[in-house]
Amino acid sequence: MTGSTDAKQSTGRGVYTGTNRPPAWGSGGHSTGTTDCAWCPITFHARAVDGVTGLPERSSWERRAGHALTHTGTEPSVLLLLDLDRFRAVNDAHGRAAGDVVLAALAGRLREAVGATGIVGRCTAGTCDEFLVLLPATSLEAGLATARTIRARLGTTEVTVRSASGHPVVVEGVTASIGVGVCLDGDLHEPLRQADVALLRAKHAGRDRIALPSWV
Repeated sequence: MTGSTDAKQSTGRGVYTGTNRPPAWGSGGHSTGTTDCAWCPITFHARAVDGVTGLPERSSWERRAGHALTHTGTEPSVLLLLDLDRFRAVNDAHGRAAGDVVLAALAGRLREAVGATGIVGRCTAGTCDEFLVLLPATSLEAGLATARTIRARLGTTEVTVRSASGHPVVVEGVTASIGVGVCLDGDLHEPLRQADVALLRAKHAGRDRIALPSWV
């Protein structure tokens, strides 16, 4: 399966625009300057939140995810590492500001797809377009179903942005490659490694797909 990231002249069909971008994701999705975790009492203030998407940055996500894993007992958890396919093309075509609006919208769709118990973060190093998702106390089958939902929602999202030339355009058809890892012992290191390797396989196989751990 292949996918593309396209843009066309606006027809007013955009799901998101530069003026209705989603709020910073916190408890209940409200922009409060903090991001609270349904699995633990830890509160992360604005300094630990990505300014573009409102999601926890990686270090904050790791603290939250690690804490959540201490409450899952013997139940497995699923980790998803998601990369937006060739997203740099959006920035190159329409400018970084427009790309940021699209990232914020896609982060909102991602948060909707995983629900209240999913723990979502963004890798913010450099120009990274990767997101992390921990699904605590989730079977591999259920985690795979969530990954499919994520791909479907991202692929049908339309975002109206103002291009660098000042004209409104609709960015749509953004696809994602997703690597899956499974946590069995409460440690994030191994599922992160599994998901990273799986993500590379998904990219090498043509992108716009989900790859499972090699042992599955």
